[in-house]
Amino acid sequence: MDFSRPDNARQINKLRVLSALREKGALSRAELSRELVINKVSISEIIASLLSENYIVEAEREITSGRPATKIKINPDFGRVFSVELGKKSFSIAVSNMLGRVLRFEQLPLDSSFLETLTSTINRLRTDKKVFGLSFVSDSVVDVKLDYPYVATTKLIAQSRAELENLEEKERTLFIYWGEIIDASFYSDGKLVHIPSFAHIKISNDKECSCGGIGCLETEVSSESIIKENNLERIQDILKDPDYARSAAKVLSLATAFAVQSLNANRVILLGPISNIDDSIYSEMNSILKISLPPNRGSVIILKPSLGDLGIKLGSASLVLDRFFYKSDLIKAIKSLED
Repeated sequence: MDFSRPDNARQINKLRVLSALREKGALSRAELSRELVINKVSISEIIASLLSENYIVEAEREITSGRPATKIKINPDFGRVFSVELGKKSFSIAVSNMLGRVLRFEQLPLDSSFLETLTSTINRLRTDKKVFGLSFVSDSVVDVKLDYPYVATTKLIAQSRAELENLEEKERTLFIYWGEIIDASFYSDGKLVHIPSFAHIKISNDKECSCGGIGCLETEVSSESIIKENNLERIQDILKDPDYARSAAKVLSLATAFAVQSLNANRVILLGPISNIDDSIYSEMNSILKISLPPNRGSVIILKPSLGDLGIKLGSASLVLDRFFYKSDLIKAIKSLED
């Protein structure tokens, strides 16, 4: 893109305004001018254009002693995005507004009529609003034909993104997904990076892993291995009694200590269905982590997710909005060129 062309520059500045309003909330024209270092005349032209297109709306004026400036905010009802989480026998579909707020979600059977069910559900839940895109949350490859753009992601990445947006201190955060699979991601220098090698840290000499290796972490601590070891039927059974997860939690803690040291992580957040485990397990894991790390790393602890299962829906909606509406990658690329 030629950023020197006036029409391209205006489009970029529109995206910058939308991103600022998304991040900061309602702002006046003067505040936007200062925040984005764009002159007031240009800001007024951009605001007028976005208002006419219905991307933004005027916020309610605050009651003050003086004359309050009119503030602008994102129009949350301008459109909709959808998050589709695929399971083995069912799928959930969540509809969110332009600020990523989940408005409604439904659980539906996953069968041969999946695409027809998905399309009809989208048409019903969109309530005549424009659909900007979808996310498919799955640990397998997704290849479907739809009338809408979509992006594929995993539960780990979706939940990590949502937790990051809820954290005040983000730098060097390690996320560990504990469920039917073991997975990890790491946030540093403004980037969330997938770490597939975490699941395949060698911790035993016997069990064969799906990767073809022997003794990988996933073979010892995944929900599948815990269920098999204790003759259980489903993940929910693990959560009923902390004793089912204790030995696996110890192994996971040791692997986490290795990852914390390798990555120089400042904190660890546990994700996935088994992150809902009893607090006593967290206490035991943190005790193991503390004695496994050098004294100067003693402040690093394993935390519960703040958003729970809702994080998957929030994070995947945010991913769709970033990609197809706010175009955050483009804004970041331009900012890096400016820096």
